Amino acid sequence: MTVVAMCAVVTVAAMGDKKGVFDTVTARTIFVKNDADQILVSLSANDGGDGLVSTCSAKGKELVSLNSTVEGHGTVTTFGLNGKELVRDESTKRIMLIKPITNGFVTPVTDYRRTLS
Repeated sequence: MTVVAMCAVVTVAAMGDKKGVFDTVTARTIFVKNDADQILVSLSANDGGDGLVSTCSAKGKELVSLNSTVEGHGTVTTFGLNGKELVRDESTKRIMLIKPITNGFVTPVTDYRRTLS
């Protein structure tokens, strides 16, 4: 009964005002859309049950993915507007330094990787 009451409150609040304020929201997947009804951000779980965050451009191209490996290590991947990977880091005990380049993209500086102790 409490669940039904909470659903009713959330539904009424969401229908009455475009900007609802909640202390806690629990969901399996959350999408953030722009005014054109395009999904720009997705919060969900990957196939392994770990968290997955994905951002997209207004043109529908993936921009950034925060994910994990099968072993559970965090990954960060950035994509260009052409869909190709710009930077991918699946490191577990190292720092990957990046530097900006003139066209606004970033590139890994592999010569300066160092291992964390």
